[in-house]
Amino acid sequence: MRFGRLIIAALVCAGCSKPVATPPTASSTPRAATENQEKPVASQPEDLAVTPPGTAAEKVSDEAGKPAASPSSSESPATEKKEPVPPAGELIAQAREATGAGVPNPLQPPDFDKAIELLQKALEQEPKNRVALGFITECTQMYGMQLAQQGIEEKGYNLFLKSGEYLRRWRETGTPLGDREKQLATFVYYNEACALALKKEPEKAIASLGEALDAGFSDLNQLDKDADLNSLRDRDDYKKLREQALERIGAANK
Repeated sequence: MRFGRLIIAALVCAGCSKPVATPPTASSTPRAATENQEKPVASQPEDLAVTPPGTAAEKVSDEAGKPAASPSSSESPATEKKEPVPPAGELIAQAREATGAGVPNPLQPPDFDKAIELLQKALEQEPKNRVALGFITECTQMYGMQLAQQGIEEKGYNLFLKSGEYLRRWRETGTPLGDREKQLATFVYYNEACALALKKEPEKAIASLGEALDAGFSDLNQLDKDADLNSLRDRDDYKKLREQALERIGAANK
């Protein structure tokens, strides 16, 4: 069981209340690329479709010593124009629209695949864009949760790992985390630990659990019953981590 399975759906997206580095436009930029098509060849009457032997056209071909070139062979292929990539702010706005952020639509479920792709393009332009990093951290986390619930666990856990990578990049920008962001960070670090434990990387899993505790994780019941962490329970560093968690919870309840 993944921590935050039900709670995370109630989180407001990390970037929704923050200004975008590059102001987005009100609507998505329409696709402007045009497709070049060959002009249709005019149809001919059936009796003119084949040139009879001995006609002038055949004699010209014989005199030249080679068959006449077909009209289509002389046409050069048209160069396809590439559509310009929108600025980062516009890409972020499109990603928010894809997830329904701010205006949820029950008839149109969030398209996390599209949103993540758009946010990755935004980060190619602006690698330290705080809004894009915060938003993609949440999108990868929520999409991973969704897939894990559907039984597509391998892809879901890989998204948990990506979410952890984006969270660290986000925090490296010096972004102060509010209460919602700290709650998101708790889910991200904990689920990353689960993924790492299942991938047989116990040291990294313990480190992620420690970060989850630092972010505010305090659910010992979840920690004790989660089957994803079974491979860690006999380790001394796991037992020490649990003791630290118990001490923190006791201190917080005083």
